[in-house]
Amino acid sequence: MKIKRNIGVVIWAAAVVYLCVHNMNAAQRDSIVTTGLVIHAQQTISAPITGTVHRINPALLDSVKTQDAVAALIDPVYYQIRDQVREKGTGDSSLTDMAEDTNNLMGFVTSVETPIAGSVTKLHVLPGAGVLQGEPLMTITSLDTDYIMIYVDPSELVGINLDTKAQIITDRESIEGVVSQIGVSLVDIPNELSRSMFNTGMGVPIKIRLTGEINLRHAQLVDVQISTSPSASKTH
Repeated sequence: MKIKRNIGVVIWAAAVVYLCVHNMNAAQRDSIVTTGLVIHAQQTISAPITGTVHRINPALLDSVKTQDAVAALIDPVYYQIRDQVREKGTGDSSLTDMAEDTNNLMGFVTSVETPIAGSVTKLHVLPGAGVLQGEPLMTITSLDTDYIMIYVDPSELVGINLDTKAQIITDRESIEGVVSQIGVSLVDIPNELSRSMFNTGMGVPIKIRLTGEINLRHAQLVDVQISTSPSASKTH
């Protein structure tokens, strides 16, 4: 029993020493280096009416401008009129031809415009699909980088504050940024980062705002170095 108690004391003492040394090293280091995930602003376009997806403009999917007409929906009333014409006839051949011509929809088409510039990164529906008002049609990703997201161990938060300077490094160039938001609890690390970091656990999320221009892809992985010395935070 005495041996077991001694082993327990040794393990406890070793743990205390490890934590003390770990915290001391964290306090003394000048920076931390980790992998960051590039985030672009995204916006999902929803169906403005209940209807049928008439067309999606394929020429605009790779690059859209604000208020580009990327899709069109047909009001269900059009199909009701067409079916009535087919069933009963009108005696007016021009009206019959117009009802059968889906390129001439008598004002029953609602155009869908893009709220932001960017590229269509996900189609939720295809032409011919029926949708309810408010259902997602497509997701647009902005061309501009919104922020860089990193995840750190709580022990690495020592010396990291709002406006702490950061360096974002790619294969070709680097750019400065500042810490704009620090999480208050642990969250799951996204799969894109966990595979790169060989870490499938949790971390404290930190947002980094860029202070210059750089061409980064959405979901691109970059190296991030955050200065933790007292002089790394901006003074206002």
